[in-house]
Amino acid sequence: MAKGDKQKEVSSQSGVEERGRESTSTRAGTQREKSVSREALGVAVGEIGEKLERVKHTVTELESVVFGGLEEVKQNAADLDSRFIRLEELVTGSMQALRDDIEGMKTLFTAMEEDIKLVKRASANAEAVGGTSIGKVEFTKPNRFNCVRDAKEVENFLWQMELYFDNLNLVAENVKVKAATSYLSDTAMLWW
Repeated sequence: MAKGDKQKEVSSQSGVEERGRESTSTRAGTQREKSVSREALGVAVGEIGEKLERVKHTVTELESVVFGGLEEVKQNAADLDSRFIRLEELVTGSMQALRDDIEGMKTLFTAMEEDIKLVKRASANAEAVGGTSIGKVEFTKPNRFNCVRDAKEVENFLWQMELYFDNLNLVAENVKVKAATSYLSDTAMLWW
């Protein structure tokens, strides 16, 4: 082979070697980078796995708390339902008793109205026949004053006058004096 050919061959071999070195060194760098990135990826996946486990644990705890609370809420709802049913029964019973009482009062008032009508008819009939009025009550007048100057007689007469005024429902003093004066003048006329 010729010298030029040898050089080409050597240079081509060195280029191959250079290229080979380059490619070997590039490959080694890439493999190192790949192994570093695989290690970092493995660490990251491990951390994510740990975090995922913590999240699973937290979710499990939350589920147990929620389901426990849900059972408690269901129990409270059942208790409230039973209390509401008892309250409803109590109110319904009380309302029925009240209705019964009202019906009894209506019946009683109807009977009393009939009795009042009968009493009014009887009173009107008694007055029409000439009998005394049922609604009027006459009180006995005090005994006549004999104009005796005895303190006991005067005291008894005044006491009887007071009872008479009380029965007539006379409260005003001037009316009492006027009634007593007219009574005494009638009595005095008989004495004179």
